[in-house]
Amino acid sequence: MSDAGVAQRLIGPALRFDRSQVKVRIGIECATGIAIPLALGLATGHVVDGAWGATGAFLAAFSVFQPGYRIQARIVAVSAGVVALGTLLGALSGSTSPWIFPLVAGWTFLAGLLVALGPNAAMVGVVSSVGLIIASAGADTALQALGYAGLTLAGGLGAAVLVPVFHWRT
Repeated sequence: MSDAGVAQRLIGPALRFDRSQVKVRIGIECATGIAIPLALGLATGHVVDGAWGATGAFLAAFSVFQPGYRIQARIVAVSAGVVALGTLLGALSGSTSPWIFPLVAGWTFLAGLLVALGPNAAMVGVVSSVGLIIASAGADTALQALGYAGLTLAGGLGAAVLVPVFHWRT
């Protein structure tokens, strides 16, 4: 088989688009959850704070996409809490601290173990790991780290509030 044929076999499935899997309502829900903190940050002149809230909404909203499960606000809310905890720990450690390596290794190991509990738990583990790693680049002080975690939690809980709004008939 030619190189082009091998590439087509490997890449082809990743490029297929199944229109039956498009969930417009969920896309609008997630976009709204991300847009609200960004808009609030812009309107109040606190753009960075809005970005941290949007990060929380973005990461927590990944829990909405779990196939085969009824969409529940509590899953998104739990995800928001775990993402906020990861954000706090990552921001407290900082990317230049020697503690960041064992922290990320331990956190991601525990996140990997969540796969045994099912796809929702696995997604919470994955997004909280991402939050931890993103936040490790941010805070200069413990108070700032706490603020980032609080904003991330608020954004994630905002995404959780949107779940019943967008799915009250489903």
